[in-house]
Amino acid sequence: MKQTLAVWMPNYNHSAYIGRAIEAVATQSRRPDQFFIIDDASTDTSREAIDGYVQKYPWITAIYQEKNTGVLAIMGRGVQEITADYVLMASADDYILPGFFEAAMNAAMEYPDAAVIFGDMRVDDHVGNYLYMGRASGITTSQYVSPRAYLHDYLQREAVTQSLSAASIYKLSALREIGGFRPELGAWTDTFALQAMSLAHGAYYINQPCAVWTLHTASISQGMRATPHTMLGIIRKAEALMKSPRFSSLFPSRYVRMWALKYRAVVWLQYLVAISPRLLQKWYAFVIYKLS
Repeated sequence: MKQTLAVWMPNYNHSAYIGRAIEAVATQSRRPDQFFIIDDASTDTSREAIDGYVQKYPWITAIYQEKNTGVLAIMGRGVQEITADYVLMASADDYILPGFFEAAMNAAMEYPDAAVIFGDMRVDDHVGNYLYMGRASGITTSQYVSPRAYLHDYLQREAVTQSLSAASIYKLSALREIGGFRPELGAWTDTFALQAMSLAHGAYYINQPCAVWTLHTASISQGMRATPHTMLGIIRKAEALMKSPRFSSLFPSRYVRMWALKYRAVVWLQYLVAISPRLLQKWYAFVIYKLS
């Protein structure tokens, strides 16, 4: 039985990137069955860019919101409205790589129990320079990954900050089963969903680069990581959710403790590195004042 795939792409003021993202979807060897672009009341030239691609690819559905609601609200709307079996929650400033959909949907046919299909994710800076490759280093071939293997060979091996969400496709029924995207988790909402789904049903790993994530300060994830208190609040809420009766059977308590400890340490370390020049300047000024 054929499995259907939808792409749900929110956009807000990403006119510089969205053409690249649309073309990457539209030119896949396995075209998605549904492709929705939701413009969140952009104030740049996004609408004109989207209109041009809708004329080029009439099978694309463009939705223009009159009021800005935020990407998390649009993601939640997608969970409710999409009718396909699987969905890629695409970002307008990222893009997928050739062959991703074909490999993913072949895996969906062969391993229908897998709640998530994911692959390697290249990370570039805002002008397209390669930074690094995010991957599942403990998994060496394309394969179905059981919940236990997902925990031991992926989650416990990789950095707590790693998320391959740009290269991940969700099985919609499993996403709804875990409650969809939780806005209180902010930038970590998609990562939590992917982890909970995979720990409940397993995942399929594609051992190849499947998407490119653009690292820039305007992204929601980087914006929320700019201040430690925001991320510490997200960590606290995620930890409580993992320990809740609904999810405690999926996330082992020891793993949750270590995850929270490591993530908090990373947040504070990143913050100290970011402010260290200012601290050094203040210290230097203080010393000069005392010696003068």
